Amino acid sequence: MLFGKIPTSLGSCVKLESLAMRSNFFQGVIPSSLESLRGLEVLDLSKNNFSGNIPKFLESFIFLELLNLSYNNFDGEVPTNGVFKNISATVIKGNSKLCGGMPKFDLPICVDYQGHVFKALVYEFMTNGNLDEWLHPISRTNEVPEEQRNLNFLQRLNITIDVANALEYLHHHCHTPIVHCDLKPSNVLLDDEMIGHVGDFGLARFLREATQERFTNQSNSFGLRGTIGYALPEYGIGNEVSINGDVYSYGILLLEMFTRKRPTVNIFKDNLNLHDFVKGALPKRVINIVDPIILWEREDMETRTNDTHIQNQIGSPKILECLILIFGIGVSCTMESPRERMNISDVVAQLHLIREKLLRTRIAEKDFNLQVQRASDLLEGSMT
Repeated sequence: MLFGKIPTSLGSCVKLESLAMRSNFFQGVIPSSLESLRGLEVLDLSKNNFSGNIPKFLESFIFLELLNLSYNNFDGEVPTNGVFKNISATVIKGNSKLCGGMPKFDLPICVDYQGHVFKALVYEFMTNGNLDEWLHPISRTNEVPEEQRNLNFLQRLNITIDVANALEYLHHHCHTPIVHCDLKPSNVLLDDEMIGHVGDFGLARFLREATQERFTNQSNSFGLRGTIGYALPEYGIGNEVSINGDVYSYGILLLEMFTRKRPTVNIFKDNLNLHDFVKGALPKRVINIVDPIILWEREDMETRTNDTHIQNQIGSPKILECLILIFGIGVSCTMESPRERMNISDVVAQLHLIREKLLRTRIAEKDFNLQVQRASDLLEGSMT
């Protein structure tokens, strides 16, 4: 949640080896004072709002091993004369038409605008950014505020299903089960059709055996797994990595999506957390915890009567019924005991049933409203 420009004084930290500023709201150009950071091994400025040219002085960073500049607004050419010779991993936004192939985990031959040839992992660019930006929109500039972007109820439900499907695949359908270890809204990317994609596998771990639910990591350098609020608290003190940990993170993400409350906000202290906050409101007080935007959602208002509008303001009974079921899944996924948490396959099945119930209700409501409108038209015609 940091914003502003990179301080020029940062250039005085000449012994700095790693500068990671990703997933914030920084803007402006990369200051020339950073040229003195010749010892940098990692420079990650991705997922911000930086602009201007990519500095040529990066070519002189002979120790640089990772350069990530994706999801920004840089202009001009990417320096290639020296920087790509020294860097083992670079992330930039490019044009797929310049690549000789698009296999997911291969290295297609790419050509930059100067005709230089290089190999790169190529992924689809997610035009709608990440889920966190939609749940908690903040203007990235000091000039014109960004247009308010909100997710309606069905969009949130669809995205939760997309993420659950991805986890089910990682846990149960890969040759070797994979634990993501850092599931959170900023790591859920949205394409142009608002389909959710799970990204950022920098902390992911393979399970040693397909039948195991957890394993012990032997590396002492791995440290804290995941992000505070989304990761299991015991991840910070133990060595066990578990698919149950991903289920817990998913449950927190689901609860955040429909309450629009981060698990780290100030109200969650003194032994109160997002899990208890939601659980304590179920089922009768669910209207008190749900994101008000959902309750005020209005669709096809031209065919709704004033009475229906008023009812929608305080929450459609069918919507509230679906919310109770969804919150119940989130609470089950975030139980303290791993054995009490839902299996992700059961989560997928239950969410699909909820969506089918919601869609059947909406179709029935539209049919009913259409019949009412036709009857009203006939009545007006007979009166004239």
